[in-house]
Amino acid sequence: NKLKGELVARLKAEGVEYQDRMARLEQVTHPKPNEEFIYESFNAFAQVHPWVGDENIRPKSIAREMVEGLMSFNDYIRQYGLARSEGLLLRHISQVYKTSVQNVPESRWTEDFEDILAYLHGLVLRTDSSLLDEWQLLVAGPEAAPKADRRETPEVKRDISSNPRAFRARVRNELQILLKALADRDYQRACTLVRQTDHIEWTPKLFEQQLTPYFEEHTAIDITPRARQANNTILFEDKPRLWNARQRIFDPEGDTDWSIYAILDLREAIDESGPLIELDRIGT
Repeated sequence: NKLKGELVARLKAEGVEYQDRMARLEQVTHPKPNEEFIYESFNAFAQVHPWVGDENIRPKSIAREMVEGLMSFNDYIRQYGLARSEGLLLRHISQVYKTSVQNVPESRWTEDFEDILAYLHGLVLRTDSSLLDEWQLLVAGPEAAPKADRRETPEVKRDISSNPRAFRARVRNELQILLKALADRDYQRACTLVRQTDHIEWTPKLFEQQLTPYFEEHTAIDITPRARQANNTILFEDKPRLWNARQRIFDPEGDTDWSIYAILDLREAIDESGPLIELDRIGT
């Protein structure tokens, strides 16, 4: 509908006759990235896997568009007016994440793919973590279900950094999502993307103060794939379970004289459904 509305407006401005406009609108469908490749691959698969039967594949661009634009759940809802379909969208994103984790062999995971998984995981976690809890319980099997006689069993806390690749991907994702909020100058949202501590409380006013010198020197913050490459996030363990992180900020000219500096303190138990990063400063 959004594409059709934009097309109608353009055709009217170009003076295209009504009948021609209607004919053009009939050809509009939802975006299908890599449509030809996906259909050809599925057809080749179906030829040697007869159990597929009459099923067909339905390419969609939802998750891809959200990943490429580093969009939040609410961003996507607002862009397409989906206020009445929030549950459906959340289920779809959750299914994309689960399908990716279950069906792509871990040996084939690249840094880019891990960043996509971290983004999708974080998106669902920040919106409704119960969906992930439900899925993880199903994967673990009936033995993992809570039982009355297990109430007194101490809960074993999972070490979030025990999987270094997943941990680094999540940190990169959190910093890139924060970078997107700063690029949009959405300082209210930026406050929700960092852990608030007794050391420093990040408010919209403080974010604005930190970024004012940057925007006096540069017109924008680059969040294109160039700026989101893994090597632009530097993460190292300063002390046991105390990590320092730095996210380079690209300006439109490609310079990286500014950075986001953050801390990840895992020495005490933290709420994994919230942000991991504690923001230290933004500057040169």
